[in-house]
This record gives sequence, C-alpha cells and structure tokens, in this order.
Amino acid sequence: MAKVLLSTISTNRVAVNWNNNLQVSEQLKVLGGIDWYQDKVDNTTKAMTKDSRDNGAVFAGAIYTQGIVSLEGNVRFDDNSAYGNYTTYQLGGGVNVTESIKLVALHGTAFKAPTFNDLYWPKECGSWGCYEGNPNLVPEESQTSELAIEGDYDIAGFRLAAYQSDVDKMIASNGSTNVNINKAKIKGIEVATSFHTGPIDHQVSYDYLDAKDDTTGKDLVRRARHSGKWNASYNIAAWRFDLSYLYQGKRYDDASNTRVLDPYSLVDIAGTYYFDNGLS
Repeated sequence: MAKVLLSTISTNRVAVNWNNNLQVSEQLKVLGGIDWYQDKVDNTTKAMTKDSRDNGAVFAGAIYTQGIVSLEGNVRFDDNSAYGNYTTYQLGGGVNVTESIKLVALHGTAFKAPTFNDLYWPKECGSWGCYEGNPNLVPEESQTSELAIEGDYDIAGFRLAAYQSDVDKMIASNGSTNVNINKAKIKGIEVATSFHTGPIDHQVSYDYLDAKDDTTGKDLVRRARHSGKWNASYNIAAWRFDLSYLYQGKRYDDASNTRVLDPYSLVDIAGTYYFDNGLS
C-alpha cells in the first residue's frame, strides 16, 4: 500500500498602508504614501532557509489634466529584507481626440518577489506527475508598454489595447516546479466592450496572448493563447442576477510544450440581494 504524506503550508501577513491625495489645483493632483508588510510562513514537511520577511515601500506620483490631455507619473522605492532594494515607475498619457474617443499610452517597470508558496510548496504527486516549490528562486523584473483606444457612447463602450512585456528572471512553472526563466516576452491584444439590451447589462472581452520563453522559443506554461469572457447582469428591485461564461483555449502543461491541456469553459450563476443598511 502506498504511503500518503499529509502536509500543510501556512502564510500569515501583517500589512500597513498610508495613502495621501492632495488637489494642488484644478489641473494638478499629487499623491504619496507608504506601504509595509511582513510575511511569516510555516511548512510542516519542507525545510526553509528563511521563514519570515518584510517589505517597506514609499511612493509618490502626480496626475495633470489640461484640456484634452491628461498625464500621470508614479515612482516607488521598495526595500525587501530578503532581496534588497528596487525602484520602479510608471508613466502614462491620454488624449481625448473626440468627446467619445480617447487614445492612451503607458509604460512602466515592476519587480515581483517569489511568494512563500513559490519557494516552499510541499511536494505532491498525481497522475500528472509531481510538483513542489523551489527555494532558489529570485525576484523577476519587467517593463511593459501599452497602447489603447477607448470609446464611450450612450449605447456602448469599448477598449482595444495592445501591449508587450519584457520580463527578466520570470517566475513560472515548468510543470514540476517553479523556475526563473532568463528572459520572457509577452505580447497581447485585449478587446472589451459593454452594452445594454433592455434591462440586461453585458460585458464581453477577448484576449489574445503570445507568451514565450525568449531562449527556447517555446510557449510559457499554462498560458492560453485565446480566452474570452461574457457577463450578463439583470437588476430588479433589490436583487441582482449574474450569468457569466469563461473560455480558456489550449495551453501547455510543460516547458517543452509536449503535454497539451485541452480548452475548457466555465458557466457561473450568481444572485445578490442588497439590504437598505448597505449589507448584501
């Protein structure tokens, strides 16, 4: 008889945030604040090199609007006890070419530290093979650019966006554990629209994703090239009813792109009642 090993992994987080917004003038708003958290992990079966860490950050930014032009800039400094210091930023701008059409451009950088689950997830096996965390992971760093056109009309709204992310040391699964991919490139197109048919509100979106390991040219694991979502909402008196459909296309379960995961669909139904005192 096979031996079954039961294990648990538990992470606790304490976080403090302080956010400030100041309207300097009709055109200019500035913001800033601090963000601090501490994580502690407990794993019953896997040895850990470090079971706690904290991250402190300060950030500042500004939003400027003049006529048909809006500009935004943000900068953030993080001090991570496990991985050191990182400075990231985001710049964006928009132009209202008509009363209903807006052009948007964004560029920013980011860093992402591996979670304790990424590092120390206990080994588990099934018919698909075995999987466990990797304590040797390092943070990933990325830069992303996006161009978009947005429309807002009485009968419908839409957003069409194209983006590209270049990621160094990307944290991703290879089918059996988490690894740092030396360089990854992610390109995508997003199309979203919202409209009404009588009393029913609709939100429909489609995403095309080309996510590859830049070294091997293979698709990144478990990232569908095609996905879509439709949600319909109906409100009557204090009730709201939602019907959602989600589609995820074919994707690969391993870094060599030999194990194919079939497409799947999900249908969700939800009902909400809103009380007069704010509860739902």
